[in-house]
Amino acid sequence: MIAIGCDHGAVELKNQMIEHLKKRGIECKDVGTYTSESCDYPVYANKVTDLVTSGECELGILINRKSSHNIFFCFN
Repeated sequence: MIAIGCDHGAVELKNQMIEHLKKRGIECKDVGTYTSESCDYPVYANKVTDLVTSGECELGILINRKSSHNIFFCFN
């Protein structure tokens, strides 16, 4: 299973990525955020890293949108 989280600027991209992975039979655990309201990115980064370090998820993906750029972090 892959843990996936994002900041408020990347909700749509996160949802698209989850759909892409699900179509390929990959299970995802969405930890948020779920709206475009401003949020603290580290809250969601911590949720993803906690799931990976606990072994509940094998991999993690974090998406952070800064202005016109998307920043992806993938780890195991």
